[in-house]
Amino acid sequence: MDNLYVWQIEIPTYVHYLSAFEEILDQNELRRANKLRVYDKRVEFVVCRAILKLILADFIRVDVSEINFIYNEHGKPELSDHIYNKHMLHFNLSHSYDYVQIVLSKNCPVGVDIELIVDDSSIYSIAKYQFTDNEFRGIDRAGKIDGVKCFYSCWVRKEAFVKGYGLGLAMSLDSFEVDVGESESNLLVANIKNRNIRDEWSIFDLHAPEGYVSAVAVKSQSVDIQYQSVNDQFLHVLC
Repeated sequence: MDNLYVWQIEIPTYVHYLSAFEEILDQNELRRANKLRVYDKRVEFVVCRAILKLILADFIRVDVSEINFIYNEHGKPELSDHIYNKHMLHFNLSHSYDYVQIVLSKNCPVGVDIELIVDDSSIYSIAKYQFTDNEFRGIDRAGKIDGVKCFYSCWVRKEAFVKGYGLGLAMSLDSFEVDVGESESNLLVANIKNRNIRDEWSIFDLHAPEGYVSAVAVKSQSVDIQYQSVNDQFLHVLC
């Protein structure tokens, strides 16, 4: 069984650490942050990136200055080669409004997505043209109220898989299928172009704050999801 570690962070809780977090970022990350003209977006980036680096450093017991990222051809961040080759650690991050979720796994590629549920009539058009026919019919059958949550549940499951698989926008959302219902078992339904990915990958819903939904995709068939806390873990670093 593969262990999957999940952290959920409420971003506003850490705003008062912003100056300390900025010292954790490298020059490229600071330049990226400074290009964000909207203050809240800049805060989101700094808090999320700094906490991610602190979690990774603590997990593999190295100084946070050793945590650096490279990006694959589709833009997915990964640990630099010398760290990855030693620890075989995979990670992914997603944030929506006030919350960010971070997942880590040894040896298994992972992806995560969290979204705030927003009642928007355009979701049915998105589902019709970007989801599979079965997924759209499932959302449509759920009705106006339940259909909104059903749409977002489907969305985060698909986004988590796309992120975990590592192809980004190069993978269309209707190229594979997920269950639109609620289940504690693997929510990945159909394969990609006859490739038997369901024997390799799993998708599971995660605990999320009220009004949000989230899901994780992991390249494993047997997973133990372990929820972690950061509240006390890094105070000695930030004080």
